[in-house]
Amino acid sequence: AAAAAAAAAEARAQLAPNTRALLYLNNETFRDPGGGTASFVRRVLELGVPLVMVHEKDPDAGGAPFHTLFQQTPEDLVRQKRLFDDLAIDLHAAPAHRTVSLRLAMRALGAKPARRRRLAPLRWGWLAARWWLGWRGAQEASLSEASTSGSRSGTKAKLDCGRNTPSERV
Repeated sequence: AAAAAAAAAEARAQLAPNTRALLYLNNETFRDPGGGTASFVRRVLELGVPLVMVHEKDPDAGGAPFHTLFQQTPEDLVRQKRLFDDLAIDLHAAPAHRTVSLRLAMRALGAKPARRRRLAPLRWGWLAARWWLGWRGAQEASLSEASTSGSRSGTKAKLDCGRNTPSERV
């Protein structure tokens, strides 16, 4: 027993720190010849690797009720290894629900959500946005002034960055 524990500790040390295992539960999961899936699950549980279980709910994709999966699972995994103590993530058939289910599974496997990009004025800050809007306003004013060709008797458009008083604005 001590040799097995030492071997498991050595094997665990060789794994990457964020290693996780995925177990896809459908009506064929533990029906493989030779019990390869069951031996894989036993080894994962012995090493202490977090096991993420995804339960297929779509009958067209091999989904089965959970009690059927529970009956197909080898007895030692259910009783001794306590495989189903952790909840499985349901993989629903409806596209909107399936997207949420897949995101939950990815998060359980260690994925991080993508950062959303903010709008440019929010990234630049409030003062930069005011400067940008003032500069655009000055451009529009100079364009309208040029189109009227001096109807304002030579006045020039001033840049409005919030500093000019209403009487100074063009």
